[in-house]
Amino acid sequence: MLKGQKIFLLPIERHDIITLNEWIKKGLGFSLISPSSLFALNLDELENWYNSLIYNPKIRVFVIRNIEHKTPIGLVELNNIDWKNRNAEIGIFIAYENLRNKGFGSDTLEVIINYAFNELNLFKLYAKIAEDNYPSIKLFEKFNFKKEAVLRKNIFKNNKYIDLLIYGLLKEEFSLNNSKQ
Repeated sequence: MLKGQKIFLLPIERHDIITLNEWIKKGLGFSLISPSSLFALNLDELENWYNSLIYNPKIRVFVIRNIEHKTPIGLVELNNIDWKNRNAEIGIFIAYENLRNKGFGSDTLEVIINYAFNELNLFKLYAKIAEDNYPSIKLFEKFNFKKEAVLRKNIFKNNKYIDLLIYGLLKEEFSLNNSKQ
C-alpha cells in the first residue's frame, strides 16, 4: 500500500472492475486518465483489460482510496514503462467531481511520483494532457512538470480537433522541488 495524507493507493484487483464499470456508465470522464485508456468499455472488455495487466511489466494501475472513508475515488497509472530508458507515462483520474480540487489529486500525484522515482528507480515521467484540461495542466505544473511538446490537433473532442500536450518531469526536478517544500 502506498499512503499519502488524504489517500492511499492499492494495486487494482479484479473486484475493482465493477466500480470502474459504474464510473463509465455514469459518464464520469474516464478517458481523462489518458487518451488511450478505458474510453467506454463494457464489463467484458474491462475484464479483458484487467487480465492484460496481471503479468504486464510495463504498467502499474492503482485504485485511489480516500483515507477517511476507504472508498475508491479514482485511478492512477504508470503506463508504457520503459525499463531500459527508465521512463513512464503517468495518468490520474478522480472519479467524482465534488472531490476534485480538494487535494486528492495533489496527494495522489506526490505519492505516485515518489513511488516511480524512489521505488521503481525511474528517471523521467511524462503525461499526455488535452489542451482544454486546465485542472490537469495546473496539477502537473504544480509538481514542476514542464511542457515538452504539442501534438497539434491530435484529439477529436466535441466535434473539433484539439491539441495534446506532453508534459515531462525528471527525477532531479522532483527532488529539487521536494527539497524546497
